[in-house]
Parts: sequence; C-alpha cells; structure tokens
Amino acid sequence: MLILDSGIGGLSVLKEIRRALPQAEVIYLADTAAFPHSDQNEEALVERLAALLEVLLASGRPDLVLVTGSTASSLALPQLQARFDLPIMGCQPALETAVEMTQAGCIGLLETETTRRQPARRDWIERVAAGCRVVRVGARRLAGLAERRFRGLSMDRALLARESGALFPSRSPQSPMPWSWAHPTTGSYWKSCAG
Repeated sequence: MLILDSGIGGLSVLKEIRRALPQAEVIYLADTAAFPHSDQNEEALVERLAALLEVLLASGRPDLVLVTGSTASSLALPQLQARFDLPIMGCQPALETAVEMTQAGCIGLLETETTRRQPARRDWIERVAAGCRVVRVGARRLAGLAERRFRGLSMDRALLARESGALFPSRSPQSPMPWSWAHPTTGSYWKSCAG
C-alpha cells in the first residue's frame, strides 16, 4: 500500500491502517517539496502526483494508493484514477460522523481555500449533510501550523485563532480554540454551533 500526502497529515491514517492491518506493507510518501498541496494549482498538482506515482510504480506496484490529503483528493483523484490502472482512493472529512454527533444541527468544517472552492466538494457536503448547516472555513495556513505542532515547535496561537475564528464568532481572534476531533484518521474538526 502507498500512502501519499504533502506532509504529516496522513500519519494519522497510517496509524489506523497499522492498527487494522498490522501485516500490511506500507510506503508513506510525504511530498514535502510541494507542501502544502493546497498551494499548487490543479494542473500542476495532478502532474506532480502522477510523476511521483510513475517513479514509484517503476520499482513496484502497490495493491492500493491512498491519497490522504483532502486537497489532493479533491483536485487530483479523478485524473489519477483515470491515468493509472490500480486502485487509488482519497480521503474526505469525516462529515458523516459529524452529522451523527451534532446536537445543534450545525457543523464547522475547516478546509483549505482550494478545497473550499471546489464545486464537487460543495455538492458532496450538500448531499452528506443535508438537513445540517455546515459552516465552511477556508484556512490557508492551518497545514503549516499542524506541521509545526507535530514537530514539537511553537505554534502561533493568534494565527490559529484567525485561521479558525469564523467557526467561533463569539470568541475574540486572540482566544485559544478548544478543539474536538470528529474522526482522528481524517483530521476533520467539528464543533456544534450555538444559535
């Protein structure tokens, strides 16, 4: 199995795969040279990921390719699936879980600006979360903050608050954010909305 991400985001997916399939041989490819994938335009990202897969496929064929980055899944997955004759899957936010968990009927979804602009993502959200209000917040710098946190480096909490502040309109931009995870393997955040 090959797991592909632009950084550490897919490590939570890898952890769950290791738990469920401890015997599986897994290659984790962190495409840090193009981190974050959300900063790439669609055509360049598709070509980059295809080139990476071509190089890896020259030395072996995985049973499955899992693109764990939400932006890469949204932008490149259909083209990669059409180009390569092997199973290629992507990851989406754990919206179904958030729909089940919300008591207020309102879900906050942090996503990259690039992903937030995708019509296919909007259509998917409308289908999966019909009957719920989904507050979508484009967070351009969130991936970098998560990478810093993972590496044990200091994180600019004011920047974190600005990136996610639209989910918490009653808080000042400097307030620390209380986070809850809808599903740890996808990195999707949820928070029930008041009012």
